[in-house]
Amino acid sequence: MSRFHAMNNGTAVAAAVRTSHPVTRSGSRPSARVINHRANIFAVVLAATPISITRSRHELARWLQTLALDPDQVDEILLAVSEAVTNAIEYGSSCDESKRVSIRASLRDRAVTATVTDTGRWIPVPHGSATRNHRGRGLILIREFADDVDIVCTTEGTEIIMRFGQRRSALGQ
Repeated sequence: MSRFHAMNNGTAVAAAVRTSHPVTRSGSRPSARVINHRANIFAVVLAATPISITRSRHELARWLQTLALDPDQVDEILLAVSEAVTNAIEYGSSCDESKRVSIRASLRDRAVTATVTDTGRWIPVPHGSATRNHRGRGLILIREFADDVDIVCTTEGTEIIMRFGQRRSALGQ
């Protein structure tokens, strides 16, 4: 699948989420955030509501801009993390504003590791098994853009760990 095609599918998925989950600003809670630019660490905890998808994307974009990464790599990280946050909110937390979704990211040797955690249990679609009956393409996009992906499901919740830029770092770029 070309990256352009994957981006178009990701845009369609995001539009579908916005359409199927109308949100009013009056009921949303502010995010609790911790950003430490000196240590190249980003962390945010958000209410599991659809508006948090947009908030998390803006917060992460702001942090990524401070890292002087390639703009294409920033776009790939933002898309993949947004898809993981969407899954955590929709499937892991059932859009329940009393539940929380956390995002942690760090930079080491020009490689970014991002982790999205929720307290629910969603069943990941196996790699390459999306069907016409399954609307989601998020995990396909995540696996396309991240160099390495681990999904850990426990009784406490689901955690998806995405690593970006490892191939670039290994090549000395």
